[in-house]
Amino acid sequence: MVILENIGAYNGIKKYTFSSNVKSFDLSIQSSEFKGGCDGYQINKLTFTGIDIDATDEKGHYKIVLK
Repeated sequence: MVILENIGAYNGIKKYTFSSNVKSFDLSIQSSEFKGGCDGYQINKLTFTGIDIDATDEKGHYKIVLK
């Protein structure tokens, strides 16, 4: 299990590369400032390249299952 904290805490798009001895893939995260009466950011879009992935939002956290 890998936990990444605050990777969506910005306005715009950032690109990441995940590498392990099992899988490697590229991840792009688009986020924006939250407009709901409090300070913070929200992830608007996750894009995975090079792998088939299921990503679901579970109580404010994304659960990503590698196949």
